[in-house]
Amino acid sequence: MMAPTEKPLVGKRILVPPARPEINPLFRILEREGAEVLEFPALRVAPPEDYDPMDRAIRQLKSFEWTIFSGSNCVVNFFDRRR
Repeated sequence: MMAPTEKPLVGKRILVPPARPEINPLFRILEREGAEVLEFPALRVAPPEDYDPMDRAIRQLKSFEWTIFSGSNCVVNFFDRRR
């Protein structure tokens, strides 16, 4: 085990986006190296100001070969809107 003085990130404060540790081990790795790690949300989940582009895309869904979502919130909101 490293002595505290051997940890290269002692005295450093690092902001990371929130995530479950089993998905993103970065939080634990940085702490193990001596960093003070703070969760810092980088995204704000909110409904769109205008649903028209989404509604148009849903109506044309059969014309797409792929539909890619950037996260679980996107999937949930897409299927809620599709209904």
